[in-house]
Amino acid sequence: MQLITAAVSYQSPGLGADLSIVRGESMDPTLKSGDIILVARKVTEPREGIFVVRLERFLLVKRLQVYPGQRIEVYSDNLAYTPFALDVRDPPEDFPVIGRVLCSIHSHI
Repeated sequence: MQLITAAVSYQSPGLGADLSIVRGESMDPTLKSGDIILVARKVTEPREGIFVVRLERFLLVKRLQVYPGQRIEVYSDNLAYTPFALDVRDPPEDFPVIGRVLCSIHSHI
């Protein structure tokens, strides 16, 4: 699972954006552990792209793909992780979309 922690928090008044640090390897090679991501918290409608979502008690960075028939596939860029699908008509109560990842800064330290 791709966990993030909000080590740095910056909020933009208009966009509602936060900076967060990526933890884990499920989004390799796109995002690596230690990368900083800018998350638009006002963009919570599921659509194609990389989003921060909550599943149970974890924050995850995942790629979402929307399909006809109200189905969303949630997957990692690292092929070692298995994708899963959600029915938009009956989503889990604990699966809110926190925001869309707008950009990242790769850490090379």
